[in-house]
Amino acid sequence: MRAAREAASRALDEDLAGYGDLAGRVFTGAGAATIVGREAGVLSGTVPFLAAAELLGPGLDVVFDRADGERFPAGTPLGTVRGRLA
Repeated sequence: MRAAREAASRALDEDLAGYGDLAGRVFTGAGAATIVGREAGVLSGTVPFLAAAELLGPGLDVVFDRADGERFPAGTPLGTVRGRLA
């Protein structure tokens, strides 16, 4: 998890590039979003996804409905993100 957290931190630093969260200044409020697999596949990357969510703040809750390595058909809900969404 430490390596995932460090990689997520570097990626977020690069994405925000000193400007801060511009979208977050415009779009605020609590909400929920469903993560959906558009095509059939194998779920991977939940650990870095959770690490990035953790770095974004305590008000963000991420729950995956499937485990890394699990196959899924197209259109499958894979998880939910709740909290302040931008």
